Amino acid sequence: IPLSVCHKSCGPGFRKIALENRVVCCYDCIPCPNNEISNETDVDQCVKCPENQYANTEKKHCLEKSVSFLAHEDPLGLALTITALCLSALTAVVLGVFVKNRDTPIVKANNRALSYTLLITLTICFLCSLLFIGRPNTATCILQQTIFGVAFTVALSTVLAKAITVVIAFKITFPGRMVRWLMISRAPNLIIPVCTLVQLVLCGIWMATSPPFIDQDAYAEPGHIIILCNKGSAVAFH
Repeated sequence: IPLSVCHKSCGPGFRKIALENRVVCCYDCIPCPNNEISNETDVDQCVKCPENQYANTEKKHCLEKSVSFLAHEDPLGLALTITALCLSALTAVVLGVFVKNRDTPIVKANNRALSYTLLITLTICFLCSLLFIGRPNTATCILQQTIFGVAFTVALSTVLAKAITVVIAFKITFPGRMVRWLMISRAPNLIIPVCTLVQLVLCGIWMATSPPFIDQDAYAEPGHIIILCNKGSAVAFH
């Protein structure tokens, strides 16, 4: 008996689809959808690859996805590491110059305590960027946000305190009662602990309610699983 078919067999990587208004033995072959495979002939449905795998070009096999993150040996990771270390070293050198010349009129006029605080927190801010490089873990995900947030808050509040001190100094020619009280009590310096305390409370609430955690993105880049830190709460992060 001669063999009669409407279409040749569908090979691996394809699946059968019935043709409308044709007999049941008549079908067409279409490629498997993205991230689905078929390793047999004449299959009706393709099989979806697991999340940690992806389909090869021929859509015959599922291949393991490679794990990706910002590593220190990557060009971008290396550039960021060198930049962070250079900037932190430069800030530390400036701090050393201030400490060495702490009794000179210029350093005294710049408010030594606030200058030391600002330079130390800037050094910490630069070094915090190293926490964003390398394979993430639970500890680094939490420290990325808390340490940088607190250090950056201290730095900004220190700049604000120095600015207020300068404004008060320009008004000392005709000091009122309030200006004299601000100069004697060094009230502008209280901005730093108050702002830092507020930031610590906010970070504490964030960590207690919805802390950052390790997450995986298996769809952003084909063939790769990107490991990243999920902020936990977008509202708290911003």
